[in-house]
Amino acid sequence: MPQQYPPTAEQLTALREQLAAKKAQLDEQIDNDEAAKEELIKEMRAVSTKMNEQDNRMAKMKAARKEYAKTIQETEFALEKINETARQMHERFSKMGATTPDF
Repeated sequence: MPQQYPPTAEQLTALREQLAAKKAQLDEQIDNDEAAKEELIKEMRAVSTKMNEQDNRMAKMKAARKEYAKTIQETEFALEKINETARQMHERFSKMGATTPDF
């Protein structure tokens, strides 16, 4: 087995410089990733705000749709009552022999 010698000062210095370069690369990657993360967080907040605004708009439209449906139903009911009353009046006028108006 070959005999190993303790590393020299030059070897230790070279190793230290290599490690420092790798650390600098990692620092740069971390900084870039942190900047990208902050940008994503900013975009997420913007999208979240837009989503909340859309939800609010949709809730208002759904409430309006429900009101329209209710008003339509009430109008249809009222028209049915008017038609029923007109039919009943027509029948009564017919029985009385009176002149009936044209509907």
